[in-house]
Amino acid sequence: MESLIVVARPRDGASAGSPEQILGGGSAERISKALREDVSALACAFRDSAMSSDSNRKIVVLAGARGEDDVTAEALLDATGGRMLHTEEPTTGAAILGAVRSEFERGARAVAALYLDTPTLPLHLIDHAFRALCFHDLVLGPCVDGAPYLIGARRPLSPAVEELAWGEPALVTVALRALSAKRLYLMPFWYHLAQPEVHELLRAHQRYLQERRPDQDSATASLLDTYDAG
Repeated sequence: MESLIVVARPRDGASAGSPEQILGGGSAERISKALREDVSALACAFRDSAMSSDSNRKIVVLAGARGEDDVTAEALLDATGGRMLHTEEPTTGAAILGAVRSEFERGARAVAALYLDTPTLPLHLIDHAFRALCFHDLVLGPCVDGAPYLIGARRPLSPAVEELAWGEPALVTVALRALSAKRLYLMPFWYHLAQPEVHELLRAHQRYLQERRPDQDSATASLLDTYDAG
């Protein structure tokens, strides 16, 4: 079994400010909804992919403490048909580590966690991560600031991987210093929206993707078009 964790909590140490600042204006609620829709579609495409390394694929929504009013997590659950996992861990990194352990206890061979601020990530990179987990203890999708856009681990969780500071914002940098190339696999670089300077990159990238794949819907692209038209 392979489990994809969709993280409904903000990433640790995010310094970007509000979603309005990141995407250049507009309603935080509308922006959050667009990101949820795009990442939910990506997670469902992963689960239903015919070209998978494991035919038994599950989606897990990582939320905050039980009883909290979590609109984002509930919407992700409805969109993906996945399973909710609540956590009271103080940092998102620690929550992801706990979720990885939980999925291993449920029988998962490999687990990867994906943040909501990567709406343009292509499906093949998630498939790539799970294939790499056949041979490596830890797989990280790096961003240029040292933060990960994807974190993956295989069972059993090695002590060297478990001892990493999972709540460290620059987890990729920490892991590169601590782990050998035999244990760690580094994915191609991508970007995340917790950096305000990337919002123009996102706009340009979305326009490019619309030209390349005009038949593929993107809620984030549609929202950006609305802002630009206004």
